[in-house]
Amino acid sequence: MKQVLGSSLVHYLVPEGVTTTNDLLKTKSQSSIIEAGLQLKKAGAGLLALACTGLSTIGSAVPLKKATGLRVIDPVSAAAYGLLLCNVLTWAFLDTYNA
Repeated sequence: MKQVLGSSLVHYLVPEGVTTTNDLLKTKSQSSIIEAGLQLKKAGAGLLALACTGLSTIGSAVPLKKATGLRVIDPVSAAAYGLLLCNVLTWAFLDTYNA
């Protein structure tokens, strides 16, 4: 994440108690995830980009958005949207080219 975002990265934070994807399933993890989001907002973040597909799997984006008021980029949803957009653009190009 640091290499991709460079100077646009305000802060990088791992929720307390989370060291593996399996830790995300623990009851306390949800509150740790929310707390991490609030800390990132306090540090000046304008949006939250989830850096783990496990956060997507457990549905963290909506609770984080509600708790922080920030936009949250879910990596799985973003990838699916990107593929869908590429597909639509490809078909539009082929329809135009073959017309």
